[in-house]
Amino acid sequence: MKLNALNSMGIIGYGEVGKTFAAGLKTKPDVISMAVWDSKFAQSPRQDSTQDMAQAEQLAHATRAGVQPCASMRALCEASTFLSQR
Repeated sequence: MKLNALNSMGIIGYGEVGKTFAAGLKTKPDVISMAVWDSKFAQSPRQDSTQDMAQAEQLAHATRAGVQPCASMRALCEASTFLSQR
């Protein structure tokens, strides 16, 4: 399969390695979109929780980095023609 057929990429896991992969891959000429999913994105919100702060930071980082954070694994699969687990 040619890379141009894989223009919508998705990464499972948006920790340190996932962020690095997303940043590097989204700059490739044939990559039109980059979506990411992490288990932290799927956690239920709770007020004043350290986990919620980490979730918000991860989501904000993805937005600033120009990648689409997905709320579920299903959403990631629907947004991607190629998936990679970090």
